[in-house]
Amino acid sequence: MACALYFKQELIPVKINRFTYDTPYGIDWFKEHNFTDDETEIIEKKRKEIFYNSSAYFQIILWPPVQDYFDEIELDLIFF
Repeated sequence: MACALYFKQELIPVKINRFTYDTPYGIDWFKEHNFTDDETEIIEKKRKEIFYNSSAYFQIILWPPVQDYFDEIELDLIFF
């Protein structure tokens, strides 16, 4: 999916694999595999640019009943 966003592909052929496994390729993966701070900063900036340009970012409304959890929800959304 990341490559499809990067290369602006509108249609993506997929194959469904019935096995489930964790794919922890967040920014921490790069840090743990000796990417420099400059490299991880470039990756993070590009990720944000791709999400912004592809309209993957969207507005949400957090209603008052979850007010006690605003900070936690915000952190979950930022690091997605």
